[in-house]
Amino acid sequence: MVFFKRFRLKQGDRHPALKPRRRLIRRLAIGIISLAGIVTLAWLLRIPLRDDLVQHVLTLAEKEGYYVGYEEIWGDIFSGINFSSIEIVADDDHWLTAEKLNLSYRLLPLLFENRFEIRSVRLIRPEIRWLLPEEKPEDSEPFDPDFSLDLTNFHIRSGRIELADTLILDAIQFNATLEIRPHLVTGRVRRAAATMVLNHRDRLNLRSAKTSFSYSPPDSITLRDLLVVTSGSHLEADLALNGARWNAVLKEIDLDLSELDPEGLSGRLNARGFLLSETSGYAGELEAELLDVKMGSFELAQSRLSVAGDDGLFDIIIDASHKELGSLGVSGMLSMDTSSLNARLSFLNVDLYPAPDWPISFTGELNIGYRFAEKEGIAFGKLRNISLSSMSWDLCSFDLSFAEDLVDLKNLSLTRSFSEIKAQCRIQSGAVNGKLDVQGFQLASLRYLNPL
Repeated sequence: MVFFKRFRLKQGDRHPALKPRRRLIRRLAIGIISLAGIVTLAWLLRIPLRDDLVQHVLTLAEKEGYYVGYEEIWGDIFSGINFSSIEIVADDDHWLTAEKLNLSYRLLPLLFENRFEIRSVRLIRPEIRWLLPEEKPEDSEPFDPDFSLDLTNFHIRSGRIELADTLILDAIQFNATLEIRPHLVTGRVRRAAATMVLNHRDRLNLRSAKTSFSYSPPDSITLRDLLVVTSGSHLEADLALNGARWNAVLKEIDLDLSELDPEGLSGRLNARGFLLSETSGYAGELEAELLDVKMGSFELAQSRLSVAGDDGLFDIIIDASHKELGSLGVSGMLSMDTSSLNARLSFLNVDLYPAPDWPISFTGELNIGYRFAEKEGIAFGKLRNISLSSMSWDLCSFDLSFAEDLVDLKNLSLTRSFSEIKAQCRIQSGAVNGKLDVQGFQLASLRYLNPL
């Protein structure tokens, strides 16, 4: 009451200090002064706060079984933290060293929420040895994050990673963004480049790779707008994996096969289409072309492959031709699921030249079945109008089964007019056992086999 009596201007008037606008200004002034005090205090304590933060991270790493050492540290909580000659070691086969590590983060979440939110990580000339296990441990659990992390810039310059004694990724250039949320990881690879060294020889030169990705445990992975460019190949695709179900959209594939095996394989593969796996079976539509393919001393004709179907049933067409090797035309039906493959093929025309003066031609049907788990299969069919050099046969029928180290020819029959040859053969681990039965064969027809 004393206050109002002393400062009021007239009876019933309110003091100007109590007006809403001035009250707001006064509160803002108090807030600004308080914030300035907090920032000033943080500035004065920026080095001790940095050391406390680093010590907290080192303690957490030590609890997880990692030794962290560095030669020099500079920066503060405002400008970021920088390390020189840093090393992170778990054991002799799992360690990381880097010439420099630059780490920046957002300050406000650290001050007001006690939350460490990384903005960027930059590794200069890192060397990493992280040997992968030969087999996945049975008790291993999928990566399932239970924390949040925003990494707007993750950059590696001139890196090197040893994944095995004979597999090294060298000259790594990498730039990506990463966002981690509980049970979800998303991000984008802006650029990835590296040279793969296999058995101490440069094997693959990855010039550029880009993609957007997402991962959710236990095994759901999505790659969108995937672009991979090597010294000789180009790939554009969208991929989605969810356990046993997957979906691949091949926008464009131009693959140099020599990059897969420089010593034994050459040629090119062009393909486009889509393939997917669902509970009802496989489906897709794919067009592929092989050009100038050689495997060692064996050369393949230029061929086109067309596959289309759904529910695991595909129509397949193969058309191949080569001026020095001959031609091949095949059509049929392919049935495929996760446990087996079955094919019924019709040879529309086969006219091959495997050696000078030794052309082969025939038509007919072939049936093939294969079980993936057992690694065994069967093949049987009938070939007609068979011509081998100047010798011809009316019909050839066969029935065989095969496994990893076994080929069992149960029945082979060659007929020509009133002549017939029957054979049985079993090849297992290098041993050959067989039976041959000849009925009415005209020996005169063998004169083309013996130049004498």
